[in-house]
Amino acid sequence: MKTDIAIKEYLNFHRANSSAATFRNYNAFLSLFLLQPAFKEREVESINSNEIHQFIEQSSSTCKQSTKHLRFTQLKAFFNFCINILSIETKNPCDTLLLNKTYRLSRAVSRSIINKEVV
Repeated sequence: MKTDIAIKEYLNFHRANSSAATFRNYNAFLSLFLLQPAFKEREVESINSNEIHQFIEQSSSTCKQSTKHLRFTQLKAFFNFCINILSIETKNPCDTLLLNKTYRLSRAVSRSIINKEVV
């Protein structure tokens, strides 16, 4: 299945089952994904993890890690939708150890409580 058709199906699913803000976020990011000539007319099965990594780094080079994580999870959800709902026989290109480690959120540092005597 072509990527543009799969994205239209995915956005129709979110239009019917998600909030308006969720739909807007997915629509904005996946439209950016479709603007890339490398992805527009390709089969979903032919996209690999290196291309996903390059796209995320290129499209969010000035963004924080949390934004990169969000975009990674949006793409991962899209490919899971293609595999589970559209029955595309492929492995999710976002399910690689390198991508999961690259785009995971850093753990929050717990703050220590200072006694009054120290202050």
